[in-house]
Amino acid sequence: MEMEYEVVPEFAPQKALWMQWPTTAIKDGVRESDFIPAFIEIERACCDQGEIHNLVLGKQAEKDAKNAIIDAGIQIDNIFFHIMPYDSCWSRDNGPIFVRKNGIEHILDFGFNSWGYEPWGPFERDDEIPQLIAKLLDIGITKVQYIEQTNEVRDFIYEGGTLELSGEGTIVASWAICKHRNPRLDRKQAAEILRNVTGSHTVIWIDSIFRNTTPAKADNHTDGYMKFYEMNRVCVLDSKPDEPGEEAASKLENEGWDIYHLPPDFRWTLVNCLIFNRKVVAGYVDYPMTDLEREIMEDLFPDKKIVEIEIGPMVKGGGGIHCVTQQQPK
Repeated sequence: MEMEYEVVPEFAPQKALWMQWPTTAIKDGVRESDFIPAFIEIERACCDQGEIHNLVLGKQAEKDAKNAIIDAGIQIDNIFFHIMPYDSCWSRDNGPIFVRKNGIEHILDFGFNSWGYEPWGPFERDDEIPQLIAKLLDIGITKVQYIEQTNEVRDFIYEGGTLELSGEGTIVASWAICKHRNPRLDRKQAAEILRNVTGSHTVIWIDSIFRNTTPAKADNHTDGYMKFYEMNRVCVLDSKPDEPGEEAASKLENEGWDIYHLPPDFRWTLVNCLIFNRKVVAGYVDYPMTDLEREIMEDLFPDKKIVEIEIGPMVKGGGGIHCVTQQQPK
């Protein structure tokens, strides 16, 4: 039987949320442990919407995480802990991407190399997480790979935070990042692989990057400037000409999409929100949503409760709420 893959969009019903509890790592002067207050608030916001599965590094880490959540007054009936080895807390990028294969729950395992930025390593344990979760859940897994002209098999290196899946067959992805992570892979071959493992019909490549950035790290991840927030609906953060937001909006419009344009001063941490069933969890730095930002969020998600969480340390570390969470569909 021919393998048929199907993606489930983030705005569809979700069974569970997966996170990697912050480690003791310090990268670029930022301590992951400083993210713990934000993680606790994510758990508080989401534990009534589905299961929450936290990866922890050992028995003491499990005890500390569990106590921190309980001490915050959160019921843990729906919160679970799994001891696994990993290197960082950015589960969106290294973790499993849940899909369906021939109608059955399945995991896609892209390779992970610490965002193509050696100082943010090590990454080898992060790279193994999809395999470990597939084994834990006893479900199938596809390691996404390609064959070079020399017939050598290589992992397709890519991060979940720069892969936007519409649910109707459109993908938006960063070619600048893909090429940086996979220098031997050409555009046509990469698009074919993405279509095959997601059951999609269209791959929209974003070639540009933001000014004063490089394809390394996560500055140009798509989840910082756009989101498919409902079936056949997409919002894009307006950016300067020749930057990713402008390019994404233009290319989506050329494919027939009606764009909800977010104003340039709309904060990227809100675009980087987590949709989890009846809740939307959005991060902020320094001050909560302005009246205009809240009005826009309520317009985007009229049937959901919007929860705000302060994520200053997380942003200093290079990401937001979407970056540290991964949904598992029902």
